[in-house]
Amino acid sequence: MFCFKGIKYSSKFINLHAKNLYYSMSKNIKLKKGLNINLVGEADKVYASVKFNKHFVIKPTDFHNLTPKLVVKIGDKVLAGSPLFFDKYNDKVNFCSPVSGEITDIVRGAKRRILELRITSDDVISYKNFNL
Repeated sequence: MFCFKGIKYSSKFINLHAKNLYYSMSKNIKLKKGLNINLVGEADKVYASVKFNKHFVIKPTDFHNLTPKLVVKIGDKVLAGSPLFFDKYNDKVNFCSPVSGEITDIVRGAKRRILELRITSDDVISYKNFNL
């Protein structure tokens, strides 16, 4: 007999509940002695050419513990490497544009949270010069 918050539980209930809890948990794979996983066969050696995409999306929600503050507006021209937004609590952390082009849309969610920045890229990528 087990008592929790004034409710008495039988040992059968506890064993059944523990068994269900055991089966519902995820199974973890533990690797020892390095990260070599012995797999049968080998990967195909195929090189593929990828078509250059015209539209790019940057999602600040992919970065945990980040409160983004925008540096750009809709219609701004950006160069590859120019900052798009920074962290509100650590302004030294900048997130830069991967391509040059124009900011076409800023998608906001509940409470004006920034969900996406959409960039339409130029035909030729031009980079910001930092003069280091």
